[in-house]
Amino acid sequence: MKKNYLFVILVLIIFAGVFWYLTKASNSKPSEQDNSQTEVVRTSQKEETKTQINGKIVYVAKQNNFTINTYNFTDKKIETLFTDKNEAFKVKAIAGQLTNNRIALFTEGDQNKILAVSLDGIAKTEVLFDNIGNPDLAAVSPDGKNLAFVFFSNVERDYGYNLYLRTNDNKEEALVRSDDAITNLVWNGNATKLLYLDKSSPKEIRAYDFALRKSVSFSDFENEVFAFNFANGDLFASLIKNSDSVIMKINSEGSGMSEIATITKTKAFDIFIEEANMAFLSSAGSEPVSSGKIKIDNKDGIINSEEANNIIGWLKN
Repeated sequence: MKKNYLFVILVLIIFAGVFWYLTKASNSKPSEQDNSQTEVVRTSQKEETKTQINGKIVYVAKQNNFTINTYNFTDKKIETLFTDKNEAFKVKAIAGQLTNNRIALFTEGDQNKILAVSLDGIAKTEVLFDNIGNPDLAAVSPDGKNLAFVFFSNVERDYGYNLYLRTNDNKEEALVRSDDAITNLVWNGNATKLLYLDKSSPKEIRAYDFALRKSVSFSDFENEVFAFNFANGDLFASLIKNSDSVIMKINSEGSGMSEIATITKTKAFDIFIEEANMAFLSSAGSEPVSSGKIKIDNKDGIINSEEANNIIGWLKN
């Protein structure tokens, strides 16, 4: 009888140990937002008429070397347009989209530069700005004539985040200073306004208006702005609402705003729409967000594509 009691106690101890181990293991897993069930709910009837994808998506691949690829949805093939693998320079980030099918690249090294690279199949490079230091952020106007950049200063007189402008004849001026981070620099198409986020006003997109020579409010929202980008002349802003992304479409002057979609269970950015097919990057929720999964919402539902750091846009076949 005593042996039976000991056996029961031993079994209970074993079960308790297994339960403790499983509980500890489940609690120790890092929490990460699950975006496998992401859905796109269109709120604009005009954006509902989705068609067959006819073209390629151009993106910056998530690789050790900076690489710009295209993904063809017809034959599922990946083609490399540019890589810095065998270049004398290394690319830190994209610094804006330029006219004539070119893109501006921010290089890193002893003498950081802004280069223009052609995406027409011949990877020609041209130096736009030289010796720019090591700014936190850089953005070139579409015509390649103006460079906006952000530096953080801990010098008392200039303490904070400072937004500067440099022209292609090397004239430089300070535009904006903020105690909080300045992020998401984007030029409008005719380079009359420079849009940015100031973390001190998280529900607002601000713009430096070069005609007025001052910073003004471009658009404000009910929810916090996560990211924004221009595509085909319109501004697409991604707002964070609980665990979803609300996508707003705004014209180039900051008016005519409309909600076009809610993308559930993810932080969405780099929004590009072609024939009502919506491409976006879907982040798993890590901070800071530097990459995501390319997702395309079209008539067949959501198509998952490659991991990417940025979407550059669409190329039609």
